[in-house]
Amino acid sequence: MTKPCALIAVALTSLLLHLPAARAQSDQPCTPGVRGYLNLGITRRTGIPYTATVKHSFEQKLSDGNTIRGSVLTHVARDAAGRTMQEAVLNCEVHDDGQIHALSQFIVVDPAAKTNTSWMTGDGNSRVATVTHFLEPHRPVTTPPRPDPIDKSRSVRPSASEYRVERLDGQSVAGVPCTGIRRTRTIPAGEAGNDQPLQIIEESLSSSEFGLTLRSVMDDPRLGRRIAEVVEISRNEPDPSLFTPPPRYTIIDHKPNVEVVEPATQ
Repeated sequence: MTKPCALIAVALTSLLLHLPAARAQSDQPCTPGVRGYLNLGITRRTGIPYTATVKHSFEQKLSDGNTIRGSVLTHVARDAAGRTMQEAVLNCEVHDDGQIHALSQFIVVDPAAKTNTSWMTGDGNSRVATVTHFLEPHRPVTTPPRPDPIDKSRSVRPSASEYRVERLDGQSVAGVPCTGIRRTRTIPAGEAGNDQPLQIIEESLSSSEFGLTLRSVMDDPRLGRRIAEVVEISRNEPDPSLFTPPPRYTIIDHKPNVEVVEPATQ
């Protein structure tokens, strides 16, 4: 199994309200061509529940005329109390049945209980869910990290003249009004070993209602075109069982180690 790089955000997860009683998981086969998932980000808010389905797609054109493509669905949910659930597809694997299955990780953050619960599905072996307690107030990332297209081998950051920024107002994704920004960087010929100018496009559309990025695009000819987009979203309260591990999973609870300091005697 290929472990995700720390610099690659895991895929956003959300869940359809009318999924069967079984646990939230990708309801369509994934394709191995998907690379480098984009994270749409998820915020902790109370009183604004939702469930959503996110489509991640990848496309890269090769110099020989060949094209690599892939797509997969993931799910994300938030209840009225602010509890969140995210699914991240870590890999697509061929099982003994000859079919491609998604290897998914689920992460549930419960701000009231101050716990993170995670488990895996799709590997056919792991039946363990891990509960981790956090003592400090949990502060999830409110906006997804923006992929940095800058070549790390360069010692000098690109000049501002390489960038063009456009506002994307009046947009909607999955029927939800949103606003956003498109950031285009043009790398001059020779600056990154390129014979001709390179154009890199980053795009983000967000909903102020949900506090959620609904569409994110990273188009870099060196890495391919990656898109994460919400294709269905519901404002209904999610089923509470979707925030718990599947049946027959072993729960490993890592209790916090709290050191009690006795007051100094006078």
